[in-house]
Amino acid sequence: MRFRMRKGRNSSWLIDQLAEYNLKSLEQALFFLQSQYKKKKKVIVLGDFSSPLEEDSKLYRKVANLFVRYPVYQVIAIGNRITKYHSFFSPSSKFYHNHQTFFSDFSSYCVEQSVFLVQGERDFSFPLIEFLEQKKHQTKLEVNLDAICHNLNSYRSRLNSQTKTMVMVKAFAYGNGILEVAQALEQENVDYLGVAYVDEGIFLREQGIELPIMVMSPDPQCFPQMQEYQLEPEVYSFRVLKKLSTYCQKNNWSADIHIKLDTGMHRLGFGKDDLESLVLILKSNTLLRVASVFSHLVGAEENIHDSFSEKQIEEFVLGSSFLEKSLGYSAIKHLINTAGIVRHLKAQFDMVRLGIGLYGVDVVSEESSQVLCVTTLKTWISQIKKVRAGETIGYSRRGVAEKDLLVATVSIGYGDGFDRRFGNGRGKVWINQQEAPVVGNVCMDMTMIDVTNLDVEEGQEVVIFGPNISLTTLAEQIGTIPYEILTGINERVKRVFFYSLKDSALINTGEQ
Repeated sequence: MRFRMRKGRNSSWLIDQLAEYNLKSLEQALFFLQSQYKKKKKVIVLGDFSSPLEEDSKLYRKVANLFVRYPVYQVIAIGNRITKYHSFFSPSSKFYHNHQTFFSDFSSYCVEQSVFLVQGERDFSFPLIEFLEQKKHQTKLEVNLDAICHNLNSYRSRLNSQTKTMVMVKAFAYGNGILEVAQALEQENVDYLGVAYVDEGIFLREQGIELPIMVMSPDPQCFPQMQEYQLEPEVYSFRVLKKLSTYCQKNNWSADIHIKLDTGMHRLGFGKDDLESLVLILKSNTLLRVASVFSHLVGAEENIHDSFSEKQIEEFVLGSSFLEKSLGYSAIKHLINTAGIVRHLKAQFDMVRLGIGLYGVDVVSEESSQVLCVTTLKTWISQIKKVRAGETIGYSRRGVAEKDLLVATVSIGYGDGFDRRFGNGRGKVWINQQEAPVVGNVCMDMTMIDVTNLDVEEGQEVVIFGPNISLTTLAEQIGTIPYEILTGINERVKRVFFYSLKDSALINTGEQ
């Protein structure tokens, strides 16, 4: 059973189910809602079932019983048939004979920070989705949460059964949507989440995420929030360690911390000459417990760096062993990232850190057959016009028509994350099963593409990247990396999430 999730009005979420509307699908949806949105107000909007009239009484009693088993904040029922049986439902339920009466009364609902689940036939659901959805421009990023789960388990299948998995959800989950990705990962029982900053961890905690969370760049000013929200700081310098030690003693915080070793990246971390002093400070404060020791490979994805990776692995073994022996207890050890899972599996130690591979980007060719595309960025054609030979297109007249052209203006620009470097033929998009090059400079909100000899029309969908044009291909067009493309997609671009409820989650739909 597939679900589609998108932003609704007033910071609410809107979910509709892409399946036949029946009692079983309703129960699946309620189960999904209870497991995924633990701390939000849940509002269910129901339509009439297309069952024989003589079965209505029995059917709607079963529906009402579902809300006893799966309590929600509000049930809203729209339709003449379901309204007839309003007495079966709780007194707080609301009933309307048609859409218009609901729309006119909508302002009376407190919808902020709610989750709306819309259940009904398509003719019923579509007007409600249109009404409840937050109005953004039609450019959208579709995120396939099923593909994320597939990619996670594909990498897991390479690991020893006891090896733990930390998944990086920093930078808005690489642009995909931190909460939705974290919820899916929690359902898949990953061991840790990794974020860059404290505010990301706080947001996840406030939304009900209970997994351990490592904060990679902890600001000492945020130690009180880290204590309150049970976030675990990465410690990479004596400055941070001393401030943390002092804070823990003053506030009686028994903190789980993650020690970063510098084995060759020379970005952050303790070097081998720092280890003895590091141990002295750690042993002097029993409130500090080393949950993990870790480092980072510099060039795990390229065989040209394999000898250096081997030296890093050796350096890490020596450093982590010294710390464990000196402290007198074991800690989780982790070193390899996505590329390391594929190319340096012997260094999996106790845990691995999965990043860009989760989001469908191949980092080494060996994994290409196992990683599914997660994200598809789509826009649409605003206008099509003929441009005569010799005329120019766009700012600074950079696009010059060397022959008669048919040019389409699409509703995406660098303000959305479509980089200006894609201009003047360097970038290509996918339309009508063919590539079409960018013409002229990319604008803030719009881009022009050459659709000469393509069968296109205004309002037609255009794919920026997805199954046909990969993120890697797009990045190569402008000499960058997929990370930059993905994390650069502005939050004004609408995110639409797809998710399937697995058969193992289904439960009995019999009458209670």
